[in-house]
Amino acid sequence: MKKSKWGAREGTQRYIIDEMLIEGGCTMNDIIVACNSSEARVRSHMETRSKEFKVVFIRSEGGKYYCKENDLSTKDKKTKKIIKEFDFE
Repeated sequence: MKKSKWGAREGTQRYIIDEMLIEGGCTMNDIIVACNSSEARVRSHMETRSKEFKVVFIRSEGGKYYCKENDLSTKDKKTKKIIKEFDFE
């Protein structure tokens, strides 16, 4: 069975969320619709992945999410902001 980079099995909500975040460029609404879930579920999953795999989720000004390794020295302050835990807007 195919698994995501973070270990979720293909065909699950976790897999869909993982793949969309790894690929990047999706809005929160895109992710919610794709996995037929709620915003709270997606945010909870993002928080868990952030803690487990030490990644940072970045939201661009257009509302699209991207995943980066936890290297805060390379963030672009002009176009993107780091979203801290429990502060997913």
